[in-house]
Amino acid sequence: MTTLANCSAKMITLLQILKKEGKLLRDGKLGEIAPIIESKASAMRDVELALSSIGSQETLDQLRSYILALDKMGKENGRLLQSVLAGARAARARLANLQGQEAQVGTYNLKGEKHSLSNLASRANKLV
Repeated sequence: MTTLANCSAKMITLLQILKKEGKLLRDGKLGEIAPIIESKASAMRDVELALSSIGSQETLDQLRSYILALDKMGKENGRLLQSVLAGARAARARLANLQGQEAQVGTYNLKGEKHSLSNLASRANKLV
C-alpha cells in the first residue's frame, strides 16, 4: 500500500513537470517540450499506480488538493497546446497563401473598384 507521503511526492513531481511544460508552451519553446514528454508520461504512470494502491478514502481526501491542482494544470496545458496548434495551423495557412500569390499592391478608383498594380502593370505592358 502506498503511503500519503509517497503519493504526494509523486504528485509534486508531476506538478513540477506540468509547470515546466506550461512555461515552455507559453514561451513558445516547442522544441524543448519533446524531452519532457517521456518524463511526464512516466510521472503520470507513477501517480496513477500510487493512487490505485491507496487503501483508504481518508488518504484520498487528504490528497484532494493535489488531485485538483493536477487536474487544473493539465487542463490549462491542454488549452495552451490547442492554442499553439491553432497558431501553427494559421501560420502554415498564411504561408501557403503568401507562396501561392504575388504580393499584390492595389488601388481603388472613384467607383470603389479595386485595381491590382500587378494587373495594371501587365495591361500596360500589353499596350506598349
